[in-house]
Amino acid sequence: MPGLFGFYRKKPFSLERSSALLAKMKGQMQHTSSGVSDSYSLDRFAAGRLTLGILAPSPQPLISPDGRYILFFDGQIYEYHTLAKELKERGYTFAQNSEAELIMNLFLDQGKRFAQLIKGIFTVVIYDQLSHSLLLANDRYGLFPLYCQDSEDQFAFASELKALLPVMDGERKVNRSALCDFYNFQFITADDTFLEGVSLLPYATVMEISESGLLQERYWDYPYQNQEKDRGLDELAEEGYLLIRKAVQNQWKTGFKIGIPLSGGLDSRLLGTIASKIASQNKQRVNFFHAGSNPRYRETQIAQRVCGSLGGEWHFVDLLSQDISTLIPEVLSLNDSHFSCHQSWLLGVAKRAAREGKANILLDGYCFDAQLGSTFSILGPTPPSEERCKLIRTIYCGLQPELAQQFFTPEFARSLIQVTDENIRRMSKERDGEPVENWLQYFCFVNRARRYTIGNSWVGRNYIESAFPYLDYDLFDFCLRLPSQYRYQSRLYRHIFLRYFPALAKIPWSKTGLALDRYQSSLSRLWDLIKGSGYYLNRLSCGQLECGNLDVDANRRFRKDPAFRRFFMDILRDERTATRGTVSRRGIDNLIRCLDSGRNYFHLIEAIVTVEFFFRSFVD
Repeated sequence: MPGLFGFYRKKPFSLERSSALLAKMKGQMQHTSSGVSDSYSLDRFAAGRLTLGILAPSPQPLISPDGRYILFFDGQIYEYHTLAKELKERGYTFAQNSEAELIMNLFLDQGKRFAQLIKGIFTVVIYDQLSHSLLLANDRYGLFPLYCQDSEDQFAFASELKALLPVMDGERKVNRSALCDFYNFQFITADDTFLEGVSLLPYATVMEISESGLLQERYWDYPYQNQEKDRGLDELAEEGYLLIRKAVQNQWKTGFKIGIPLSGGLDSRLLGTIASKIASQNKQRVNFFHAGSNPRYRETQIAQRVCGSLGGEWHFVDLLSQDISTLIPEVLSLNDSHFSCHQSWLLGVAKRAAREGKANILLDGYCFDAQLGSTFSILGPTPPSEERCKLIRTIYCGLQPELAQQFFTPEFARSLIQVTDENIRRMSKERDGEPVENWLQYFCFVNRARRYTIGNSWVGRNYIESAFPYLDYDLFDFCLRLPSQYRYQSRLYRHIFLRYFPALAKIPWSKTGLALDRYQSSLSRLWDLIKGSGYYLNRLSCGQLECGNLDVDANRRFRKDPAFRRFFMDILRDERTATRGTVSRRGIDNLIRCLDSGRNYFHLIEAIVTVEFFFRSFVD
């Protein structure tokens, strides 16, 4: 997987050994023959980078003119030319005109403050040969994972957890708190991992490691302002549209062939609309990739209408044709079983786009509904800590005590909810006093989005790069200023479409089935409830009577697709699965019976499979 890897020795050892260990780390991360690698070894520091050569293609490391600093960088800088011009005016040189040079010069000019001056998605490693210290830094959102392990003799880091294994000493202990999180939500909260002693580099962080210890500083932390109450929809829509357009325009770089995963929702529709307009000005055409199981289903038909309206090239990726017996193991191997196997579907899109040469970078509509839409338009006072825990479990399908007792061992069931609630309360203390909608949105960004949603794109980076226009800093800051009244029922979101793209606004939204100028009435909500009654009919008929939209319904597929069912059953019935101290044999039997009776607990099966692959890869 593209990314960085290496270690810092608090006491030096031989250059030969340093190089050998670095090669082993690289071997753990290099999964395909495409792309290039860079490496550099000293007696106290060694680091490397794997890249497809699309983002930051210049060779690394970059060494400062005086030879003191050694820099590795992974990612993308959005406003390179503006910063580079300022630095050139202050006398800094750019021999390669590379983003790594920009970071090095900015570091030389501003010191550790450089990270908060960069707009982009990045991880940076800088080694100081004079002071024998190591500096790590990442972007605001901590989007690219960098796993870290600090021990008595060394500090190791890598973009994949498995790359740390060659340099880890001692027994590998499982982090039970992380298991509790994962079984509740299918993601781990905060910066924990499944391995004790290994954590993610926190978001918006500059970390310095030296012989005297470790220091870290967070330079940004979601500063909600909610200031725009006196501005009208037209004025805000204009500002929002211009910021979105600028964010997409920033992705148009030489050599980029743009593709967009397209759904029936608003995030990818707006992204595709603006990208198509920019592409037509450059005499290009955007390729749209839609993953589904039947071209006749509403979601697929809506996406195809959007693609046709924009004059894009349509690519349908059939989810049912994917061999999950090879797809899921590959995905879980690539992501170290730290992203749910539920997030496996996009790998097929990435592979197809790369194989057919239609795109070398996918523009991802990552979480814009959480920024501008109605996802967290819950109005009201900030709830007390206990109520926050219940609210989070409700929103993210967390387990209730009676379910935990049905499926898990008695000991693990007792701690399953308690430990996760303790983790939520610990994070709540950092945002005391925030309105409930801000707090819920914050929890989404630093947990679910970073540890779950992004899993699709991260795995796909082995074949194709991804970019995230909606995380443009100016656009994100604009969204943080908005009060919830503009997110309620996606008011501002809809208004941007109605004002600037009225033709696209007439195409129904898959969430409501209505055009964007129409809101759900009591009658339409009743109709949705009637359509949703298929769930209860499924349950009462033990899964034999099926109604409603069954597009990519994993619960139904588990009952009806023999090959799909066999893959999961082989893991569930394997003797090793029930020996981890989490799920019990009786619990697995109960879970299978629930699925066969039409109840919607397939997410628990996906969690069990993901965790089991982790045990087999890192513990057994």
